[in-house]
Amino acid sequence: MDTACSTQLVAIHLARAEIVLSTSPQALAQGVGLLGPAWSSRFASLGMLSALGRCHSFDRQGDGYARADGAACFLLAESQPTCDSPEFSVTATAVQSDGPSASLSAPNGSAQRRLIMLVQPRQTFLTPTVPVECHGTGTLLGDPIEIGAVASALCSSSLVIQVCCSSFKSQMGHLEATASGGGLLCAFVSALESNNTPSNA
Repeated sequence: MDTACSTQLVAIHLARAEIVLSTSPQALAQGVGLLGPAWSSRFASLGMLSALGRCHSFDRQGDGYARADGAACFLLAESQPTCDSPEFSVTATAVQSDGPSASLSAPNGSAQRRLIMLVQPRQTFLTPTVPVECHGTGTLLGDPIEIGAVASALCSSSLVIQVCCSSFKSQMGHLEATASGGGLLCAFVSALESNNTPSNA
């Protein structure tokens, strides 16, 4: 499947649905992003790539993104606690259309806000600090829209929390088709390190 940057998270959503519906006790969700000169030339001609050669996520130097290749694979299974290796519980997933937006690099903030609130209601926070692994491609247009959506969805006047936003793209680059899988891996690492959110490079 191909849903651009969200591809691997959509695959995880569908894999989890198979398990919840008891269609299968286990499912693999794999994503692969490989660089190709044709797409690099096309994205460069559209002004999407960084002249500085890296993703400056949530930074005033943000001038586009840097392409990278990589792969990630997740095994989803019915809950079977074991001490052999770290395991994480995926408690909620959701998928929706981004709706109308100005361009590929200009996300729809209202759609992002609605999706976040579907899977993470405000009243479920257990700690005052909430780590959020963001898309954070490093564009002066897209990053502020995303931060605004996160703040609007998770913060309210009656709930005092600290939202710590990060994006692995500032360290690894944009993996495109498997970018969301890389972000999920970073969220798992953050959880293993007691919510120590990785800093942006």
